[in-house]
Amino acid sequence: MYSLRPTFRSRTTISVLLLLASIWALLWRFGDYGYPSWTESPVIPSFRSTSESWEEVLAAVAAGENAAGVERKWRKDRERKMKQEIVRQDDIVCQQPLVVGEEEQKRIARIAELELELEKEKNWRQQESKLWDKATVLNGPPAKLFRDNLKNDTYYLTSWTTAGFTNQFMGYVNMIYLATLTDRVPIVPPFAPFHHISAEAGVVSFGDIFDLELLSSQLRVAVLEWRDVKILPETTGADSYPYVPKSPEWPSEPIGCWSTRAAHEHSPHFAEQIVRHIGVDASYTRVPFSTRYQQSGNPYEEHINFPHLAALIYRSPVFSSTEKSDIAPSWNPFPDPEREHHRYEELSVSPDGHHRGPDSHLTCFDVTYWMSSGAELYEWRFGFSPVWRTVGRWLKFSKKMHEMTKEYLDVLFGRASEDGSSETPPFIAVHVRRGDFKQECGHRVCSPPLSVYGDQVDEVRRELQEKKGIEVQHVVLMSDETSADFWGDVRALGWLSIDHHAHQTFERFGEWFPPIIDIAVQSYAVGFVGTEDSTFSMISQKRVIDWNGGVVRSVDSRHGDWMN
Repeated sequence: MYSLRPTFRSRTTISVLLLLASIWALLWRFGDYGYPSWTESPVIPSFRSTSESWEEVLAAVAAGENAAGVERKWRKDRERKMKQEIVRQDDIVCQQPLVVGEEEQKRIARIAELELELEKEKNWRQQESKLWDKATVLNGPPAKLFRDNLKNDTYYLTSWTTAGFTNQFMGYVNMIYLATLTDRVPIVPPFAPFHHISAEAGVVSFGDIFDLELLSSQLRVAVLEWRDVKILPETTGADSYPYVPKSPEWPSEPIGCWSTRAAHEHSPHFAEQIVRHIGVDASYTRVPFSTRYQQSGNPYEEHINFPHLAALIYRSPVFSSTEKSDIAPSWNPFPDPEREHHRYEELSVSPDGHHRGPDSHLTCFDVTYWMSSGAELYEWRFGFSPVWRTVGRWLKFSKKMHEMTKEYLDVLFGRASEDGSSETPPFIAVHVRRGDFKQECGHRVCSPPLSVYGDQVDEVRRELQEKKGIEVQHVVLMSDETSADFWGDVRALGWLSIDHHAHQTFERFGEWFPPIIDIAVQSYAVGFVGTEDSTFSMISQKRVIDWNGGVVRSVDSRHGDWMN
């Protein structure tokens, strides 16, 4: 008598079949994601290849690639194959006799289908790009007053910053990341002079250095600059900062901003060059202790937590009134840790003498450098840094910067290469930080000899050869050292350097560009040796790792056998 109960073998067979059916369904679903169904033809081969398989896409995402970026790469690959197939099928048809048979009719029909699919794909991509078009988040072209150009149903975020170029970059990238957490549109100011650059150098627009269109496509949100929002003055010389309160020609617009300064600081970061360039008359309110990395009430705590700050400024009104009495009737700058930390301190009135509560439509901060997800302090140092993974690594250099950098690389390696090839050979970049670092070891001088950097260069060279099969002959060194003896030692090692004096970089492009070009050149390296605790070195290391799959090392300028 036969039992209706399935045997172990039949149950196993059924399970395997169900598993295979599920895998097939996933592959089929992913293959046709976002597109009309492809009709498999006995004449036209399938376009699904191993590079488009679900397993490889998952592997790409697991390796750290942005999921949206993987999807876009897949779509571009599919579009390319469609074009190739159209040409191939067209060639086959053209080679056939004039009498059109059934197979030829199928091919002609399939070419028409492919062309229609290609047109649909182009239209889809055009529509998709409009989602983060600047025009969707502004009322029109740059206006005289920024408020005239902000949409009522859209919320915005901006910040100022201080210090050198790299620290300003990090502060602005932190701000963009915060905007992604709060559904706000970031408005990026230009780089402005601080202690590394003279005020006469003027400002440099962020979008002149970095490709914001690429970043917008990766984040799928519009990323604005202040020059998109309002009419700005010249970017060079003393004319860069004309805005002052009540000026008939360049009047500053009042706004209330947050300050992230620690409680023991009695004034905000005024960032005078930035606010006078973009034309805002800002007053400041200190962020509450609830946003700090450590919420113990320590008045010297300067780090801010992204999640706590995001909760404070998420795109909803923070205040119903801008009166001081509603904001900080009795704020204690050094609160008892056991008490509530929700009261806000008026930190500074504006240059024109007003104080407004923090603006909820265009939320602004005096500085966004000291920020963390809550896992670590100085989080940019780590590979897991959410800011770098989400925003920073997608900020590639602009087309203008690529062209400028290529010019310098061609000259550099045209001299060094025997075959005269203009193709950039693999090289190791070295950054030796001197300047202010010399004074950070008390009575000792923090200046490791070049031999210490040379040891690390040898390690990087060996690892590139052993693990990646890359043989590197060239080493390019960048430094703020001014000693002629130092640069003589560099040449004696056979290392290269960019001669900004010979290139007339300052005269051609301005005071900002010698260090900016050095940074851009470093991003082409397959290996990098930097100075530990230098943000200049740290960001270049991250680019070499993530952009080029390179190998990096650091030299500790404060400790080491060389000090003995």
